[in-house]
Amino acid sequence: MKMLAKVLFLKVLFAATHALDYQNFRLESLCSVYQDKKTLFLKSQPAVITFNSRNTKRIKCHLELRLPSDYFGFSVFTEIMRLENKTGCSTDFLQFGRDFIFITSFKSTKRCGEIEPTQRVVGEDGSLIQINYGNNTRQQREYIEAKDDEMDIWMVIDPPGLNQPNKELKLIVTPFKKVCSKNDYLYKKCPSNNKCIKRELFCDGVINCDGEEKDEEEEYCQKGSILAGSDIFISLPVIIIAVIVSIVVLMVFVILCKITITYCNPKPRIRPSTTPRMGTVTPRGTVMPRGTVTPRGTVTPRGTVTPRETLTPRGTFLPDITDLNPRPSAPVMSMGEEGPYMSPLPPTYNEVMGLGYKEEPPKYSEWPE
Repeated sequence: MKMLAKVLFLKVLFAATHALDYQNFRLESLCSVYQDKKTLFLKSQPAVITFNSRNTKRIKCHLELRLPSDYFGFSVFTEIMRLENKTGCSTDFLQFGRDFIFITSFKSTKRCGEIEPTQRVVGEDGSLIQINYGNNTRQQREYIEAKDDEMDIWMVIDPPGLNQPNKELKLIVTPFKKVCSKNDYLYKKCPSNNKCIKRELFCDGVINCDGEEKDEEEEYCQKGSILAGSDIFISLPVIIIAVIVSIVVLMVFVILCKITITYCNPKPRIRPSTTPRMGTVTPRGTVMPRGTVTPRGTVTPRGTVTPRETLTPRGTFLPDITDLNPRPSAPVMSMGEEGPYMSPLPPTYNEVMGLGYKEEPPKYSEWPE
């Protein structure tokens, strides 16, 4: 039961992290009447190069395919080719090669003519027994570039005649690893040689391996499609990748939650209070309206005019100023029969300076101009 659970877990993990798609390139969009070189970066992903249209002008094409390093090579399998077959392939042709810096160091023989699609011979249970290459040999369909991590492809396709069918070409280009171990959980050796292709390419309906025995045969599909050995269960790279992916997903989830909470629950705005608090200072020169109640602790500066009723109510007696201050200032109000009132006469010098001030007032002649 444990073994089955581990296998299912690895299959799900492998499918999620190593899903492989073929890159598709159409010569109609890559090539033109001029033989300009187009560079295609395959990385380690297989590609399908096709041509299937009725061209009205001659097409010249020069493709340069590149791999990530010289640990890899190219395996090309011609699935379909319907080109004009003339002596020496003088009109239509397909040719492979490689270059050194800017100089072409090698070119293969030109290929032309017709190559029909391969046929699968299957048994009663649906399993593949063999592959039928038709009138062409296996070697006529295959090309291997193992000396360089770059490969050049030249193609020339003339327009078909008036009553001739469309010309057609389909190439399967598979990057292979030159060396791999039995415990490599990404790559697996081809049945006929030591070249290694990605494990998910086995039994995917496309021929990727060169040699007599192919990766599509049933007996090689049943031999551990993704498990290279027991060491995969404790493979450190798989564990590291799973942990990193989990941490990144968790961090993204937490950040999204915080943004959502902040957006849905904005902080309430604090409105300024209109009620004066204790210790409020009334600016100098402020006129207090009649009937205003000044809060406790309010400091009224010199020069503030306060209505009569707010200062001293009728019938209230002020204490003797001399008892409070040895140098009292001039009285603001006088007492009458009906209560305190404002005197119409200006205060005297002693009232202004205070009773304790003994210096004589300055003479008018001493007053500065």
